[in-house]
Amino acid sequence: MTYPLQHFIQRTVFWGLTALFPVMSLMVTSPSLALNLWSDRYRNEFDSEAFRACAEELLNTEIDEDQVAIACSEALEPKDLSFCVDEIDYFTTIDPLYALFACFRVRRPIELANCVVDIHYDVLVKEVRDENTRINNINEDFTNAEQKALDPISLTTLDHCRRSLLPERFSACVVGLTQEIPLSSERALDTCIRADDFPREIYTPSRNSTLEPENF
Repeated sequence: MTYPLQHFIQRTVFWGLTALFPVMSLMVTSPSLALNLWSDRYRNEFDSEAFRACAEELLNTEIDEDQVAIACSEALEPKDLSFCVDEIDYFTTIDPLYALFACFRVRRPIELANCVVDIHYDVLVKEVRDENTRINNINEDFTNAEQKALDPISLTTLDHCRRSLLPERFSACVVGLTQEIPLSSERALDTCIRADDFPREIYTPSRNSTLEPENF
Protein backbone atom coordinates (compact mmCIF):
# COMPACT_ATOMS: atom_id res chain seq x y z
CA MET A 1 0.00 0.00 0.00
CA THR A 2 1.47 3.39 -0.97
CA TYR A 3 1.98 6.05 1.67
CA PRO A 4 -0.57 8.60 0.28
CA LEU A 5 -3.31 5.95 0.15
CA GLN A 6 -2.50 4.71 3.67
CA HIS A 7 -2.52 8.29 4.95
CA PHE A 8 -5.92 8.92 3.33
CA ILE A 9 -7.45 5.82 4.96
CA GLN A 10 -6.07 6.75 8.37
CA ARG A 11 -7.52 10.27 8.15
CA THR A 12 -10.94 8.89 7.06
CA VAL A 13 -11.09 6.49 10.01
CA PHE A 14 -9.91 9.18 12.43
CA TRP A 15 -12.53 11.76 11.43
CA GLY A 16 -15.26 9.11 11.34
CA LEU A 17 -14.50 8.05 14.91
CA THR A 18 -14.31 11.69 15.95
CA ALA A 19 -17.80 12.31 14.62
CA LEU A 20 -19.23 9.22 16.33
CA PHE A 21 -17.59 9.78 19.71
CA PRO A 22 -20.04 12.43 21.06
CA VAL A 23 -23.06 10.28 20.17
CA MET A 24 -21.54 7.12 21.62
CA SER A 25 -20.51 8.89 24.83
CA LEU A 26 -24.01 10.34 25.19
CA MET A 27 -25.59 6.91 24.87
CA VAL A 28 -23.16 5.40 27.40
CA THR A 29 -23.38 8.18 29.97
CA SER A 30 -27.10 8.94 29.60
CA PRO A 31 -29.08 6.37 27.59
CA SER A 32 -32.42 7.96 28.53
CA LEU A 33 -31.27 11.32 27.17
CA ALA A 34 -30.11 9.71 23.96
CA LEU A 35 -33.46 7.97 23.53
CA ASN A 36 -35.26 11.28 24.08
CA LEU A 37 -33.47 12.75 21.07
CA TRP A 38 -35.03 10.08 18.87
CA SER A 39 -38.44 9.89 20.55
CA ASP A 40 -39.27 13.58 20.96
CA ARG A 41 -41.19 13.76 17.69
CA TYR A 42 -43.36 10.82 18.62
CA ARG A 43 -43.95 11.95 22.18
CA ASN A 44 -44.89 15.49 21.15
CA GLU A 45 -47.55 14.33 18.68
CA PHE A 46 -49.37 11.90 20.96
CA ASP A 47 -50.21 12.21 24.63
CA SER A 48 -52.44 10.47 27.12
CA GLU A 49 -55.00 13.29 27.05
CA ALA A 50 -55.92 12.51 23.44
CA PHE A 51 -56.75 8.90 24.30
CA ARG A 52 -58.56 9.88 27.51
CA ALA A 53 -60.72 12.40 25.65
CA CYS A 54 -61.47 9.84 22.94
CA ALA A 55 -62.62 7.29 25.49
CA GLU A 56 -64.74 9.83 27.37
CA GLU A 57 -66.57 11.05 24.27
CA LEU A 58 -67.24 7.57 22.92
CA LEU A 59 -68.46 6.29 26.29
CA ASN A 60 -70.91 9.20 26.40
CA THR A 61 -72.52 7.82 23.24
CA GLU A 62 -73.13 4.55 25.15
CA ILE A 63 -70.78 2.46 23.01
CA ASP A 64 -69.47 -0.67 24.76
CA GLU A 65 -66.27 -0.21 26.78
CA ASP A 66 -64.36 -2.91 24.90
CA GLN A 67 -65.23 -1.34 21.55
CA VAL A 68 -64.21 2.08 22.84
CA ALA A 69 -60.87 0.76 24.05
CA ILE A 70 -60.08 -0.89 20.72
CA ALA A 71 -61.20 2.09 18.62
CA CYS A 72 -59.30 4.72 20.59
CA SER A 73 -56.15 2.64 20.92
CA GLU A 74 -55.94 1.98 17.18
CA ALA A 75 -56.99 5.43 15.95
CA LEU A 76 -54.26 7.56 14.38
CA GLU A 77 -55.98 10.71 15.70
CA PRO A 78 -58.10 9.64 18.71
CA LYS A 79 -59.72 13.05 19.25
CA ASP A 80 -60.77 13.29 15.60
CA LEU A 81 -62.33 9.84 15.79
CA SER A 82 -64.39 10.57 18.88
CA PHE A 83 -65.41 14.00 17.55
CA CYS A 84 -66.70 12.36 14.37
CA VAL A 85 -68.79 9.80 16.25
CA ASP A 86 -70.11 12.34 18.76
CA GLU A 87 -71.20 14.83 16.09
CA ILE A 88 -73.01 12.21 14.04
CA ASP A 89 -74.66 10.75 17.14
CA TYR A 90 -75.82 14.14 18.43
CA PHE A 91 -77.06 15.72 15.22
CA THR A 92 -78.51 12.73 13.35
CA THR A 93 -80.61 9.64 13.95
CA ILE A 94 -77.70 7.32 13.08
CA ASP A 95 -76.76 4.70 15.68
CA PRO A 96 -73.35 5.54 17.21
CA LEU A 97 -72.04 2.05 16.38
CA TYR A 98 -72.61 2.69 12.68
CA ALA A 99 -70.96 6.09 13.08
CA LEU A 100 -67.96 4.52 14.82
CA PHE A 101 -67.58 1.95 12.06
CA ALA A 102 -67.54 4.69 9.40
CA CYS A 103 -65.38 7.20 11.28
CA PHE A 104 -62.80 4.54 12.10
CA ARG A 105 -62.33 3.61 8.43
CA VAL A 106 -61.60 7.04 6.94
CA ARG A 107 -58.53 9.28 6.84
CA ARG A 108 -60.59 12.43 7.48
CA PRO A 109 -63.12 11.66 10.22
CA ILE A 110 -63.92 15.33 10.94
CA GLU A 111 -64.76 15.92 7.27
CA LEU A 112 -66.89 12.79 7.31
CA ALA A 113 -68.90 14.13 10.26
CA ASN A 114 -69.35 17.51 8.54
CA CYS A 115 -70.51 15.76 5.38
CA VAL A 116 -73.15 13.66 7.15
CA VAL A 117 -74.48 16.48 9.34
CA ASP A 118 -74.66 19.00 6.47
CA ILE A 119 -76.66 16.65 4.26
CA HIS A 120 -78.97 15.80 7.16
CA TYR A 121 -79.78 19.41 7.93
CA ASP A 122 -79.97 20.79 4.41
CA VAL A 123 -81.43 17.83 2.50
CA LEU A 124 -82.84 14.96 4.54
CA VAL A 125 -84.63 17.07 7.15
CA LYS A 126 -86.54 18.90 4.43
CA GLU A 127 -87.84 15.62 3.06
CA VAL A 128 -89.56 14.62 6.29
CA ARG A 129 -90.72 17.92 7.79
CA ASP A 130 -91.40 21.55 7.07
CA GLU A 131 -88.21 23.22 5.84
CA ASN A 132 -88.70 26.21 8.15
CA THR A 133 -88.58 24.04 11.28
CA ARG A 134 -85.40 24.57 13.24
CA ILE A 135 -84.05 21.76 15.40
CA ASN A 136 -81.15 21.50 17.80
CA ASN A 137 -80.87 17.80 18.47
CA ILE A 138 -82.52 15.49 15.95
CA ASN A 139 -82.52 12.56 18.33
CA GLU A 140 -84.68 14.49 20.80
CA ASP A 141 -86.85 16.58 18.51
CA PHE A 142 -87.87 14.21 15.73
CA THR A 143 -91.03 12.17 16.11
CA ASN A 144 -90.86 8.40 15.84
CA ALA A 145 -92.41 8.55 12.38
CA GLU A 146 -89.88 11.10 11.20
CA GLN A 147 -86.98 9.12 12.62
CA LYS A 148 -88.27 5.93 10.99
CA ALA A 149 -88.43 7.73 7.66
CA LEU A 150 -84.89 9.04 8.09
CA ASP A 151 -83.16 5.83 9.17
CA PRO A 152 -82.63 4.18 5.75
CA ILE A 153 -81.48 7.28 3.89
CA SER A 154 -79.36 8.36 6.87
CA LEU A 155 -77.31 5.16 6.64
CA THR A 156 -77.03 5.61 2.88
CA THR A 157 -75.74 9.14 3.46
CA LEU A 158 -73.20 7.90 5.99
CA ASP A 159 -71.96 5.27 3.55
CA HIS A 160 -71.65 7.75 0.68
CA CYS A 161 -69.77 10.26 2.82
CA ARG A 162 -67.45 7.46 3.94
CA ARG A 163 -66.78 6.36 0.37
CA SER A 164 -66.11 9.88 -0.88
CA LEU A 165 -62.49 10.90 -1.38
CA LEU A 166 -63.47 14.50 -0.57
CA PRO A 167 -66.38 14.35 1.89
CA GLU A 168 -66.95 18.10 2.20
CA ARG A 169 -66.94 18.54 -1.57
CA PHE A 170 -69.41 15.68 -1.81
CA SER A 171 -71.82 17.20 0.72
CA ALA A 172 -71.55 20.59 -1.00
CA CYS A 173 -72.50 18.89 -4.27
CA VAL A 174 -75.54 17.17 -2.75
CA VAL A 175 -76.76 20.29 -0.94
CA GLY A 176 -76.15 22.62 -3.87
CA LEU A 177 -77.89 20.46 -6.47
CA THR A 178 -80.98 19.82 -4.33
CA GLN A 179 -81.39 23.55 -3.68
CA GLU A 180 -81.99 24.24 -7.37
CA ILE A 181 -83.06 20.90 -8.87
CA PRO A 182 -85.97 18.79 -7.57
CA LEU A 183 -83.80 15.71 -6.98
CA SER A 184 -84.58 13.09 -4.39
CA SER A 185 -81.92 12.63 -1.76
CA GLU A 186 -81.05 9.18 -3.16
CA ARG A 187 -80.55 10.52 -6.67
CA ALA A 188 -78.49 13.46 -5.45
CA LEU A 189 -76.25 11.14 -3.42
CA ASP A 190 -75.73 8.80 -6.37
CA THR A 191 -75.09 11.63 -8.82
CA CYS A 192 -72.49 13.33 -6.65
CA ILE A 193 -70.67 10.14 -5.62
CA ARG A 194 -70.19 9.20 -9.28
CA ALA A 195 -68.69 12.62 -10.00
CA ASP A 196 -66.59 12.41 -6.84
CA ASP A 197 -64.91 9.23 -8.08
CA PHE A 198 -63.36 11.14 -10.99
CA PRO A 199 -62.69 14.79 -10.03
CA ARG A 200 -61.94 17.01 -13.00
CA GLU A 201 -58.49 17.91 -11.67
CA ILE A 202 -57.25 14.41 -12.47
CA TYR A 203 -59.79 13.12 -14.99
CA THR A 204 -61.31 14.31 -18.25
CA PRO A 205 -64.84 12.87 -18.58
CA SER A 206 -65.66 10.82 -21.64
CA ARG A 207 -68.54 11.77 -23.91
CA ASN A 208 -71.85 11.57 -22.07
CA SER A 209 -75.00 11.16 -24.17
CA THR A 210 -77.08 12.84 -21.47
CA LEU A 211 -75.11 16.06 -21.89
CA GLU A 212 -74.91 16.08 -25.69
CA PRO A 213 -77.33 18.27 -27.68
CA GLU A 214 -79.37 16.69 -30.42
CA ASN A 215 -77.61 16.12 -33.74
CA PHE A 216 -74.24 16.80 -32.11
